[in-house]
Amino acid sequence: PFLYLAGNAVDCHCDMKWLQDINDMCHMPFVPDWKNINCYNLMDEIAGITWIDELDPDDFLCPYTEQCIAFTCDCCEYLDQCPCFYRCPSECKCYYNLDRSIDIVNCTGTGLTEIPKNIPVSATVILLDRNNITFISNDAFYRNNKIIELHLNNNKISQIDSTAFETSTNLKFLYLHSNNLTDASENFTESLSKLGNLTLHDNSLMKFDFHSLANMPNIQYVTLMDNNLTTLNLHEFVSTLQSLYLSGNPWLCDCSFGIPFQNWLTKNAQILPDAKKVTCGKSIKKSSVNHDILGAVTNVSEDGVLNVDFSSCITPEKLSVLVEDKLKIIILSVMTSVLIIVGVAGI
Repeated sequence: PFLYLAGNAVDCHCDMKWLQDINDMCHMPFVPDWKNINCYNLMDEIAGITWIDELDPDDFLCPYTEQCIAFTCDCCEYLDQCPCFYRCPSECKCYYNLDRSIDIVNCTGTGLTEIPKNIPVSATVILLDRNNITFISNDAFYRNNKIIELHLNNNKISQIDSTAFETSTNLKFLYLHSNNLTDASENFTESLSKLGNLTLHDNSLMKFDFHSLANMPNIQYVTLMDNNLTTLNLHEFVSTLQSLYLSGNPWLCDCSFGIPFQNWLTKNAQILPDAKKVTCGKSIKKSSVNHDILGAVTNVSEDGVLNVDFSSCITPEKLSVLVEDKLKIIILSVMTSVLIIVGVAGI
């Protein structure tokens, strides 16, 4: 038998997951218009209606306000003390997939000023973006050791406690861009050994040390563009990085930092997608550096660092040569004076 289903309003509910596999089920009728079936994505309002053949199996979700997973424990009658009873925060919407390997807590754009209390311990994805959160305390996620993906972007976060993610040992994606952070040198990432993606762009960072990534052997993707960074400790570079974004910062282009930074950008260009857009700061002094090893290079505020001519800088090597030449001149001058004196004296 044939069954035509296109044109119906179907939710991408986990109970409808079978619809994606219906033509592979020998006991079910064949659906000729299967590719024309679409369903409404319960969580992603932007995605809205999606063709069923474009969905990932984990896109079929079950919404919940509270749940007790009875087959994993026997305490559902004692809800307040039950570690397998999960209640969705009132400001959020929560979903799990069919095998419960994914548990999403979606609090996006709900006007939150702080992290909701008692986020379900089962949460693997927590969406807290586009709120008014200013601070991440040390106990914000202390129960959530299953988090894989955490969205804190587009808030007003200016401070993160150094132990805020201490128990989030499974976290792989941390989105902190578009906040008010000024310093990411604090080792709030110390316990995040599985973290692969870290976004910090569009903050107000004035300091960032690669040392803060030292405990993350899996880190591959970091965004630092559009901050207030002027220098980096280039000696603490993390070798696992595959993509690092640095443009949109007022980089210092004096002779002391500019030369090694330019060399570093050239050497690591393969992992710096925006290397050609890395520019010098607009507030750089336009003073001569002909005799100043720490001076600023003239007229570079609009230049990419890779294009800056540092030839007028007196590097340590050049300084050594100049000193050596100067000493030769002095010695020659002294010897000449001695010979003249000796000649005059008739010795």
